[in-house]
Amino acid sequence: MNNIFNNEEFVFTGKLDKMERKKAWQLVVDNGGLISNAVSKKTSYLVLGNLDYSSQIKNGKSNKLKKAEHLILQGYDLKIISENVFYDMIDYVYE
Repeated sequence: MNNIFNNEEFVFTGKLDKMERKKAWQLVVDNGGLISNAVSKKTSYLVLGNLDYSSQIKNGKSNKLKKAEHLILQGYDLKIISENVFYDMIDYVYE
């Protein structure tokens, strides 16, 4: 099995359209990845769900997204991916 999740830290922001966040977290953990609630220098992937649901979103960006963009500009190897790209990664693991 190709394990691209191994020791990679995932953070989710926004509402996932296809599954509950707890199930997505479990998929990450089951495949050797790590979960965090906050974006940090250790974060490997920020998964973007639907941000339209929250009144706390300003200018279309969550605080997690703003922090991730800031860390990327500082040179950290953090990837911002869509919910669909996350599902593609899951499919790749199970090929």
